[in-house]
Amino acid sequence: MAMQHTPADSDSTVPAPQPGGTVLTRYRCGLGLAAVVLGVLALISPLSRMEVQGRVGLLLVLAALLEIGQGFRRATAAAQRQAWVSGGISLLMGSLLIHAPYLATSALINFLAGWFGFDGLRYLFGVLRRPGQDQPIAMTIVAGLANLLIAAFVLTARGPTLAWTVAISGAVRIFGTASNLFLAQVLSARDSGQTAVTSLGLADHPVLGELAERIADEESARSALDRGWIVGFLATLFAIHLGRMGLDRTFLGVVSPGFAVLGDVAIALVLAFGVVIPVSVLFRTVTQGLARRGWEWCLSVPRESQGWCRRLVQGVLHRRLRHSIRLWQARYSFRTALSRGLQIGLPLSAI
Repeated sequence: MAMQHTPADSDSTVPAPQPGGTVLTRYRCGLGLAAVVLGVLALISPLSRMEVQGRVGLLLVLAALLEIGQGFRRATAAAQRQAWVSGGISLLMGSLLIHAPYLATSALINFLAGWFGFDGLRYLFGVLRRPGQDQPIAMTIVAGLANLLIAAFVLTARGPTLAWTVAISGAVRIFGTASNLFLAQVLSARDSGQTAVTSLGLADHPVLGELAERIADEESARSALDRGWIVGFLATLFAIHLGRMGLDRTFLGVVSPGFAVLGDVAIALVLAFGVVIPVSVLFRTVTQGLARRGWEWCLSVPRESQGWCRRLVQGVLHRRLRHSIRLWQARYSFRTALSRGLQIGLPLSAI
C-alpha cells in the first residue's frame, strides 16, 4: 500500500511554495482515476486464463510511472521524495512480477513480501523520526501497518492461491498509489515565478517576487508564439528533407520526409533533456549561492539609484531568472516541457 501524508521537512533545500488555491483538481483526479482503473484491472486479472503475474506487474509499472511523474509537480520537497520513493518501490515490484517466469515461486513470494515489509517499516520509522511535528500521523501509521499485513498475507500464498494473492496485493498497492494521486498537492506553471524566487532563498523580497511573477506571466503569454516557431521550424526541416529525397509520388516517397522529421524531433529531445538541460541545471545549482548574493547586492539599492555596475549585474541575473522560470514551468507542465525541449534541441539537431 502506497500512502503518504508527510509534510515538508523544515530543512528542505528544494523550493516550493505552499499551493493553497493552486491545487489542480482536474489534474489530480485524472491521474487518480487512471490509477483506480489500473487497480481494478489488477484485481480481476485472475478471472482470465492468461498469466497473472506479468499483467499485474505491468499494471504496477504503469501506476508507478504515474506517481513518479506527478512527483515533479508535488508542492513540497518531502512530497516529491515520497512520490519518487513510493513509485520506485512499485516499479521494482512490477519489474519483479514481469520477470516472474524466470524466478522460483518461493523467491517471488519472499521478494514481494520483503518489499511490502520494507515500505511498511519506512512509514512507521518515518513517524518515529518526527514525533513532535503537527502532521496526520494516523494515516501514515495505517499505511505502514497495512503494508506489513500485506507482507504477511503474501507469505501465506501457496499453490492455487498464488494468483489471487498477487492480484490482491498488487491491486491494494495500486489503490494506495491512487489515494496519493488524489490527495497530493501539486503546482502549475503559474507558480513557477514564486518557486524560482524561493529556490534562491529570497522569498522575503517583494520586488524580486513581483519581477518573477511578471516574467512567468510573460512566458505563459508567449506560449502560442513558441508553438508557432516550432511548427515553422519543423516545416522548414520537412522541406529540406523533401528537397534531398525528392517526391516520386509513391507512398514511401511521401512519408519518408515525415519520418526524417520525426527522427530530428527525437534527436532534438535527446539533446535537450539529455545534455543541454542537465548541464544548465548543474551550472545553476553550483552558482546558486553567487546568484543569491548578487540579487541581495542589487536589491539593497533602489532601481533609480543604481549605478551602471549594479544595472549590469542585475541584467545578467534577470536573464538567469527568466531561464530558471522556464525550467520550472517545463517541470510543472508536460506540454511546456515538450515545447521547451524542441526549442532547445531542434536547432542543434539541424546542425
